[in-house]
Amino acid sequence: MFGISLCFTGIFRHAPLVDAITTIVWQDTWHSIFATTTGIGFTMLAAGHTVMSRGAQRWGALIMTTVAIVIPIAMFGIPEIMGLLQRVMFISAFWWLFFYMRAPSGLSV
Repeated sequence: MFGISLCFTGIFRHAPLVDAITTIVWQDTWHSIFATTTGIGFTMLAAGHTVMSRGAQRWGALIMTTVAIVIPIAMFGIPEIMGLLQRVMFISAFWWLFFYMRAPSGLSV
């Protein structure tokens, strides 16, 4: 869910930040839907990893779950720095996914 919705978020354009540029409303709507789905999917991933992991992996997942919840709330509360917060959120999320997150031990498939 996270990966597919992230791809679709990139396909559909959000509304321009400049008022003089025409907004394609349906694209902005789909962008918002997929961006929200991406956030929910990532939060579920991090929360699930928190439950399934132990030790440092659990703490890292708990921190990422908190980041995935707090930063979007802050984006609405402080819209002046929304772009900065979005970048902090994505950098921390992908850093965790690529460099820190490990499969929980003891899982049988």
